[in-house]
Amino acid sequence: MSVTRIAETLQPASVRAATLVVETGSTFAGKMQAMLEQAVSSTRAAVLDDQLPNVLVALLTPASMLALVFALWRFSSDIGWTEAFPIPDGFFSHWQVWIALAAGLRFAASSLQRRASADSKTSQEN
Repeated sequence: MSVTRIAETLQPASVRAATLVVETGSTFAGKMQAMLEQAVSSTRAAVLDDQLPNVLVALLTPASMLALVFALWRFSSDIGWTEAFPIPDGFFSHWQVWIALAAGLRFAASSLQRRASADSKTSQEN
């Protein structure tokens, strides 16, 4: 068994080898962890970019339906079929505003859905 002097202390070869393995392992683990973190963050960004239009379409479609319901409620309130509308005066007290909002939200959802499907077709072709 060989012996090495380190700072006036005798240290057997097996301890030196164990120290080398631990130091190499911790360096390797640190590098591996950094690479894994980078891969996970880039994957999250890619998934978010792919799923964001779909999430927005899923949220905009019910919002447009809600705006349409408010438009019909306000219109029926104006002609006396229902009770009072909860917004009695101001910009959002007109049924035309709610109809325009419903149409705009639905158009935005359709545009996002069309763009998302075109992007997925392009990525599948590549």
